[in-house]
Amino acid sequence: MLMKLKSLCSMAALLWFFSACSTDLIDQVGGNDGAGLKNGAVSTVVWKGDADKAVSQNIDAVKNDTRKNASGVKIPSNAHSADFPGIYFIWDAKQKDNGYLKVAAEVFDVYESFVLTSKESNTFWDFKIAVQPGQAKTPDNCYVFFIPKVYNNKNINMVFLSEWQGKTIPPEDDTPVITDTPVVKGKISFVKTVEDADGKVVDWTDWDAFSFDLYNGDDVIMTGVKAVNGIVTFESEKIIPGQKYTVKETVSGELFEVASAEEFAANQTITFNSSERPSDAKIVDPSDSWNINGLPIKAFWESQMQNKDDLAAMMAITVNGVAPTWIWDRATSWDYGVTGSESIVYINNVNIDGTIVDDHVWLYFAADNAAVVFVNGKMAGYTEKSFNATGIVPGDNYKFSSFSDNDFGDLIEHWSHVYKIDIKDFLKSGSNVIKITAANNDACVSEAYPQGKYDQTNNPAGLIFACKFEVAKGGGNNQFVNKLKPAAKGSIKATANLQETVTTQHHDPVYKVEAGTREGTLVTLSSTPFGNGQTYIKAAAGKQQIADSSPNNRPIDFFYTVEEREDGFYIVLDERITSASIGAVGFDAVPSQQDFRAPSHSTVSHVYGPIKTMVSSGNQDNQPAYTGDGYLYVHFQSISWSYQTDEIVGCKLASVDKDTHTLENATPIFVVRNEGGEEMTTTTDLPLGKYTVELWVGSEKITETTVELTETEKDITVDFGDVVVAQSCVVDNCPNKDNCPGCLPE
Repeated sequence: MLMKLKSLCSMAALLWFFSACSTDLIDQVGGNDGAGLKNGAVSTVVWKGDADKAVSQNIDAVKNDTRKNASGVKIPSNAHSADFPGIYFIWDAKQKDNGYLKVAAEVFDVYESFVLTSKESNTFWDFKIAVQPGQAKTPDNCYVFFIPKVYNNKNINMVFLSEWQGKTIPPEDDTPVITDTPVVKGKISFVKTVEDADGKVVDWTDWDAFSFDLYNGDDVIMTGVKAVNGIVTFESEKIIPGQKYTVKETVSGELFEVASAEEFAANQTITFNSSERPSDAKIVDPSDSWNINGLPIKAFWESQMQNKDDLAAMMAITVNGVAPTWIWDRATSWDYGVTGSESIVYINNVNIDGTIVDDHVWLYFAADNAAVVFVNGKMAGYTEKSFNATGIVPGDNYKFSSFSDNDFGDLIEHWSHVYKIDIKDFLKSGSNVIKITAANNDACVSEAYPQGKYDQTNNPAGLIFACKFEVAKGGGNNQFVNKLKPAAKGSIKATANLQETVTTQHHDPVYKVEAGTREGTLVTLSSTPFGNGQTYIKAAAGKQQIADSSPNNRPIDFFYTVEEREDGFYIVLDERITSASIGAVGFDAVPSQQDFRAPSHSTVSHVYGPIKTMVSSGNQDNQPAYTGDGYLYVHFQSISWSYQTDEIVGCKLASVDKDTHTLENATPIFVVRNEGGEEMTTTTDLPLGKYTVELWVGSEKITETTVELTETEKDITVDFGDVVVAQSCVVDNCPNKDNCPGCLPE
């Protein structure tokens, strides 16, 4: 150990000092005055020297600013006090040195605590004397308290006791005797799991559905225990480690098929600490020859630890009733450093038969100066600056080789610290190897002791550690397994009649249409002209061809017919003519050119039948029809025509026939998907729920529908019915054979 100070080998600045001490203790105390010690049988206290110092507990001093006097009876040093039986006070060496107070355990059966006060000059210092957590007792059933020197090395005039705090004891005489032995509770823990019908663990959050009772034969130990985060724990003083108990389960509802009871053994508590030292290691005894300015090594180390809670937790972990002890590997010295030698190696084999039920497995350790912890070959933790190669994780064969001068400052900062690491993830079922490699610094640097030249007694070395955890042992691999009832299953079948529709079209021809207009002087084609191309015909001439009067009465391909009626003669035009400007007049005798009179014209149109116009008896408007047997003069100023020719230019839809029939050589494909869209690989043994059924033909989805499997309807057949999936069209007759357009839009 290197003195962790500015002046590394001088400890005066850290220690509390006494000066001379009176040998008397004051008898007069306020309140409860310790009279309970005189009334009970208290064992005689005998000072055992170094053996008592080895289990001493350091007590810190608190300045008392309210006390003004120190009168009273004193207890001599190195002697008993008749006023305070069971209490022994002794100076370590001389009156201004450290002191020890040895107290019989029976004292603390009566009192929770009391205060030892020292007076140095006119200043009072209080030390609260009470059993500390994890504090060990001497073989003769006493507690030892280390009273360090207080402050400025001034003379201590006297030391006395006060402020006795009595325990509350029920008034009945048959009250059980209060002892310092804690009630030991055994524990049974196991994992509560739920599996589906296929053995797969499923998440089950309704832990209130389960409750558990613990039996020892027919005797009920505990009832109604619930799982917490999937862990069931029974804890009772009636549970004896190693003994098996019956656990019965109650499950609400009808969700599970479970065994009603299983056997579990009480948990095994696994502990190990540095009291189980290697055969060649030695306990670091706080003897007078191994102390720092009078303070024993063990007491000094523990007084300097910065995190007292972790120190107390470590010291409370006992093995066979023995707290962890500071150890080293040499029987003759504490100064085993790294120069010229190897580092200390502690190895422990821990067998785990069951399941660790603690959330964490805390390993506490401290080392002067440094240590590295390996669990099953993997580094699990280390003190600060345990190795110098940044980024390199050492293997479990790691040995300290040297500490450079530049590391001294960091090493000094971290030796006085209890480290707490969780090693649960490094442990496994069966055998586990816990290995701790430690080393002390090999130099003490100060003005008084240059590097390499120092008194080895000022550089002691030490390693201390402890670990405790619980393992659940017992049936079902430490699990109580509920199996879900096999889920109700259903099936989906589907059918479809795939059909094809064939359309047959019947067509009519579409003919070419001729249309046009002709203007000019149009007359009757005749060989009886009477001048200027004008011609006349007999009144009952019948069908006549129309001609262009200029030149020479050239015929055109249109006709009219003279129709005689009771009221006179009429001109009936060729039905291809749609409109005409026409005039017709009758003569009883062949007119001469001198007698010619132009008829009155009117425009007539084709509406429902051929155009008919009356032959006038005069050339004036509003003349009656000509009824004579003479001659007729017919004149056209213009004609328009529109008519259908015999030339077929297309087709038109005349009628349609449709026929639907089953499609041959086509197979429907049915796809079933769950609510998440996942395609089912089977349509049987389906969990209850909603599904989508799709109908496919080839690579095309035709239609779909949704169904739901329920407790009352587990097997469903989906009938898509007649589904037209193909259509075709043919033409049974096409008038335009050379250029048939095929099926026409309907």
